Amino acid sequence: MPKFDLIQRTSSFSINVRKHLRVYKFNSLLVDDFRQLIRSSGSIGSNYIEANQNLGTQDFKMRIRISKKEATETVYWCNILAEVTQDPKFREFEKESKELVLIFVAILKNLK
Repeated sequence: MPKFDLIQRTSSFSINVRKHLRVYKFNSLLVDDFRQLIRSSGSIGSNYIEANQNLGTQDFKMRIRISKKEATETVYWCNILAEVTQDPKFREFEKESKELVLIFVAILKNLK
């Protein structure tokens, strides 16, 4: 997958998460979970963008690992929110996060 496709995909994912969370009214029980999901979902793409700044192979690997870590964290928060809210949209986000994890795993394997 070309770089711009993955940048677009991670950006769209983060935007879709944010748009969906706007439908929820303030709920003190969920606000911290929502914040964690917002942070981790946005960090996936931002670290991928940084990985492509041509600062060397080691920096690239580190940023890809961070993107993978953030995608994995996003899977966790989506699972929590899907269980708590019973909102199927969080399962869709969880699926996309898992796919992103697999993409970053593949990128790392191809670097070895």
